[in-house]
Amino acid sequence: MSKMKVAPINMTSIPRLELMAAVLAADLVAKIDERLDETYETIYYWTDSRNVLAWLKNDRDFKVFVGNRIAKLHQSTNRDHWRWVPTNENPADLPSRGVSLTTLKNSSLWWYGPDFLVTSKVSWAPQPETSMVQSSSNEFQKEKEIFARFTLAQNQIKQVKQTELRSTLCGCI
Repeated sequence: MSKMKVAPINMTSIPRLELMAAVLAADLVAKIDERLDETYETIYYWTDSRNVLAWLKNDRDFKVFVGNRIAKLHQSTNRDHWRWVPTNENPADLPSRGVSLTTLKNSSLWWYGPDFLVTSKVSWAPQPETSMVQSSSNEFQKEKEIFARFTLAQNQIKQVKQTELRSTLCGCI
């Protein structure tokens, strides 16, 4: 099952959006689980975010936004049941890639999930290293750089538009 949300208006980093998606997934599983008459020995949660996995596996103190969501995930799920799925095998990513409804309707990935799920656990995708130093700090540094470039570009565009507007207004007066 997949569920999408529109990203918030405020600029939010990709790792934080992925963390919000993990919380959404855990909430969705909890709602489905309470309505089903079945009892499941183990429920696995899948994400293609190495950052989310690193945060989940780590017991350190995080900043408020991340810390609150990780605490919620630790309370509602077993951290050892979170698994990594390669992005190209993640059915939840299909809508965000802009695939057409026809493609989605005919996609076995969408309807049945990655092929490895029907095999034994030993043949599942290997889990990546989830070291906090590698995953989170590097990712956040990249996010900061991208955000800084984006903000700089926006400011430059605003300046050009203001200059053009002033020139147009001065020419009219």
